[in-house]
Amino acid sequence: MGAPTRATKELKVTIAAGAAESGAIHMAEYAAGIVILPAAWTEADLGLKVCGSAEGTFVPLKDLLNAYGTDVSVDGAAASAAYPLPLMAFAAPYIKLWSHDGSGNGVNQDSARTLIVFLKA
Repeated sequence: MGAPTRATKELKVTIAAGAAESGAIHMAEYAAGIVILPAAWTEADLGLKVCGSAEGTFVPLKDLLNAYGTDVSVDGAAASAAYPLPLMAFAAPYIKLWSHDGSGNGVNQDSARTLIVFLKA
């Protein structure tokens, strides 16, 4: 009998044209993941917002190691590239992918952007 495998799920989430956040992603069943940015990406950092429910108020995920609580994000995220989701994101029941600048302000995408997320159980 072979080694057990853990399922991987592919999701496509969209940041709408003129918006900075994706729809909510349910994280409860997963322990690791990556996100792939589309070929077209309005220049921005890629961050995460977290919440306890899909319809609740999402807040930026911060880095506890930094005394000033900087956003957990990929600075200058490049189009057509894959990035790991930080392990601390998997403690949240729901996340949203967030297009923002270095000051924590949302950066609206010029057109609808579909991001691919692979989540590992």
